[in-house]
Amino acid sequence: MTIKDRFTLIPRDQQLAIDQHFIAIIHALSRFETVQTTREQTKAIVNGDSTTNVSPEDQAIILRLKRGLTYIIEHDGPYQLQTSLEINSIVAEDEALAWGTLRTGQIQIGGVDFVPPIPVQATVETKITRILASDTSLTYRALLLMFNIMRDQLFWDGNKRTAVLTANYLMSHAGVGLVYVTENQLATFHRLLSDFYEAGEGPALTKLIQWTADNCIYGPSPLEL
Repeated sequence: MTIKDRFTLIPRDQQLAIDQHFIAIIHALSRFETVQTTREQTKAIVNGDSTTNVSPEDQAIILRLKRGLTYIIEHDGPYQLQTSLEINSIVAEDEALAWGTLRTGQIQIGGVDFVPPIPVQATVETKITRILASDTSLTYRALLLMFNIMRDQLFWDGNKRTAVLTANYLMSHAGVGLVYVTENQLATFHRLLSDFYEAGEGPALTKLIQWTADNCIYGPSPLEL
C-alpha cells in the first residue's frame, strides 16, 4: 500500500505542531485507560493547576503521559527498541508487574481470541529493523511499528500508549507531523484494531493503517504558521 507523508515540516513548524497538540495528545492517550477527565481538567493537571473531581489515579496517569510525551520531545537519535522500553518505563510505571522491560509471561487481550506470544528480544529487534528499513514513507513505517507493538503486546501494560508515543518519536523527529486517536474516533479505531489483532497482516492491517493515515495525522494550524 502507498501512504505518503502528509507533512514535510521544518523543525520550527514541527515544534509548533507539538505545542499546539500537546494537551490533545495526552488527553487522547488517557482515554485508552478510561480516564474520565474533561479536556479542561486534563489541561489543568498538565499545567500543574488545581482541579476537582479527578481521582489521584487518573491524575497520575495524565502526569505520566506528560512525562512520556516530554521524553520523546527532548530525546533524539535513531529509534531502537530501547526507546520504547524507556517510554514504557514512564507511562506504565506502577501499573503492572514490571515496566520498561519486555513482557515475560502470557496475557489475554480483552475482546479478541488472539493470544500474543511472549516476546523474544532478538525477534522483536529483527522485526523493528525490517519495518524501519522498508522502502516506504516515514509515516507508514511509524504506523506499522505502532500497530505491531500493540498487537504483539510487548509490555505488561501501557502497550497502546507506548506504541503511539513511539510513532510520534519517529514522526516528530522526521518532521512529518503527529498521530493520535481522538475520543470520538475510539469506537472505529478499536473495531479496526480488533480486526487486525484477529487477522494479523493483510487486509485488516491495510485498512487500519489507511484509516489512521486519513483521520489521525496532525500538523501545525495554518493560522499560526
